[in-house]
Amino acid sequence: MDKKEPIVLGNTMLDPETGKLPDRLPSVQDVFDRLHRGEKPPEKKALRSNSGKPLMHYILHYPRTIELIARILECGEHKYEYMNWKLGNNSDASYVDACLRHLTKWMAGEEFDLEYKTHHIGHAIWNLMTLFELNGHEILESKEGFDAAIVKLDKMKEEKRLAQEQHDTPER
Repeated sequence: MDKKEPIVLGNTMLDPETGKLPDRLPSVQDVFDRLHRGEKPPEKKALRSNSGKPLMHYILHYPRTIELIARILECGEHKYEYMNWKLGNNSDASYVDACLRHLTKWMAGEEFDLEYKTHHIGHAIWNLMTLFELNGHEILESKEGFDAAIVKLDKMKEEKRLAQEQHDTPER
């Protein structure tokens, strides 16, 4: 029979069968005996509170896109200056117009921007990202925007979980 690994919570090992605290904490003799048998004490792990926070690792699923945006930023730095876009004072329409110009050129068959030699879709993405970065605080801070999206996402996850449970449960 396979021995289950103990569950570690802070300094305490939880019972691997029940996932609960043991009836008693190990004595010094218990710890000494475990060490004598070559068992290592459980490692301490830092507590994390990530509930409700976005899973930022998702952006790592887009390495080519991230590289393209970085190249476009580099080109912009040579043409203007480092992080020039953060100075703002351009109309939102200017970012939308630039995005649409790049998409239109791409749809017409011109794959790469003639000046930067980078893909038109990347420029369209950069313009939308910048538009959001400069205005996103209004969306993220509005109850109708970000919070509503999180609530909807949580509801969708719960519905999916319930549907999966129903699917996995054999009919009697």
